[in-house]
Amino acid sequence: MTEPWTLAVVVLAGTLGGACTGLLPGLHVNTLAPLLLASAVFLDPLAAVLLILSVATSHTIVNVVPTLAAPLPEDDTSLVLLPIQRLARAGHAGPALLASVRASWAAGALAAILGLLFLLLPIPFDGIPNAWTRTGVLGIVLLLILGTRRPGHAALLFLFAGAAGIILLPHSIPGPLGGDGSVLLPAFAAFFGTPLLVMALAGPPTGDDPTPDATGAMENPGFLPTLLGTGCGLLVSLFPGLTSATAGAFGRAVRSPDNDIEDVAMVSAVNTANAMGNTVMMVLLGATRSGANAAAARLDPEIGGIGASTAAAALVAGLLVTTALSALLVLRTGPRLVGVLRRLPPRGLAAGGLGLLATIVFLANGPFGLLLVLFLLPLGFLPHHWSVPRALLMGFLLVPYLFAA
Repeated sequence: MTEPWTLAVVVLAGTLGGACTGLLPGLHVNTLAPLLLASAVFLDPLAAVLLILSVATSHTIVNVVPTLAAPLPEDDTSLVLLPIQRLARAGHAGPALLASVRASWAAGALAAILGLLFLLLPIPFDGIPNAWTRTGVLGIVLLLILGTRRPGHAALLFLFAGAAGIILLPHSIPGPLGGDGSVLLPAFAAFFGTPLLVMALAGPPTGDDPTPDATGAMENPGFLPTLLGTGCGLLVSLFPGLTSATAGAFGRAVRSPDNDIEDVAMVSAVNTANAMGNTVMMVLLGATRSGANAAAARLDPEIGGIGASTAAAALVAGLLVTTALSALLVLRTGPRLVGVLRRLPPRGLAAGGLGLLATIVFLANGPFGLLLVLFLLPLGFLPHHWSVPRALLMGFLLVPYLFAA
């Protein structure tokens, strides 16, 4: 049994680690999973799992800071880029930061409480037929596609990504770090990280920004956007292949936010609730819903499906503490960090992010992994060109899942 003081140190280290990764513009914590895996091998299994998941949870809260400072989003924050940039340009970075942190903390607390209830109550999630799960995934995807202004283009993007997944997922590309050589890292780098960083190198974003000024900046967003975001984040964690970006787009399809500050609160709640929900699904069913979960399961294969146990409760409680510490950290240092990042050249940040991303892909998948990124990169630019949600690129995983025997 891991000592409580060890878990406390791990939570603190994971919070600070997630803060560091969250401040790296354009990078998703799932992209860093191979490095997280290597850094946790010296800990006992429970502490190592908690470290990786704490980093992932903290990252979802801190990543709002670089989004406020410079338009270099990652997958989780790309949905909120335009609203939060409007708020920042109008001089309302402070209210935006406060709304994001409050929503993240509330969503993390709600998700943790519900997660503990799921662990304690005999809910037979593992008895749900696969056909029902596939129907739920398909329903969410259809709602997401039909909720766009260009459903035909959205469907094509989903199917293009799915075709790539059917062709590539059965193969592996091992790199210098070893491991299973999964093609997910170079694929996600091509879909979610590299295009955004390349566009940042080319100049400021040119997306659809119909309102020149921030709306609702000084209003209290209320609890409804946070509740909606929490529900969507947890709902999506029930299904394989769906991400927090999917949950955010789904939330907007369910209820369009009244103003920018509500939008920021909803997306922030989605990200943190989804991270917590992914952990609950991992300990309940052994299901890995993210790169961080997959890395944790590799460190401790027995952590999956442990159900109600002291270890599962320790994980959820540890992540709740991580959420509180991360929120406090952003509240105390966020405005200062925004100022520091604004003084750095955006193109220099983007170039550094691209270099780091290329290094990670090379270590995990070698030179052929980098070639795969270049091969898939045109798909990564289509969401921007067609003005459809980038989350539809998850068809790379979802189409093979939907058509699996």
